[in-house]
Amino acid sequence: MEARFITDSWAWSAHGPGRGERNSGEGAAREVLEETGCALPIKPLIYAEPANGITDSQHHVFRADGATYAGPPTEKNESDASSGIPLSEVRGMIDRRES
Repeated sequence: MEARFITDSWAWSAHGPGRGERNSGEGAAREVLEETGCALPIKPLIYAEPANGITDSQHHVFRADGATYAGPPTEKNESDASSGIPLSEVRGMIDRRES
């Protein structure tokens, strides 16, 4: 999650593929590894264009199961803290529109 200063809130950030990456899944896996130190097998879950006709913003959502600790996070400038969320709490967070 990243601070959004304009809205004075915290929100999940979206990342696309980086240089040399073939798709958003590779970018998502790299970002998780850099920011948490965990390697994840990524599977596509949902794709949407939420503002079609206004912008070409594409949103890819992935599912990852079975994280493997690979070492300490290497990206020190993008997050102040990280923590896990038990899967049993995720549905309630979605219903309450929590980040």
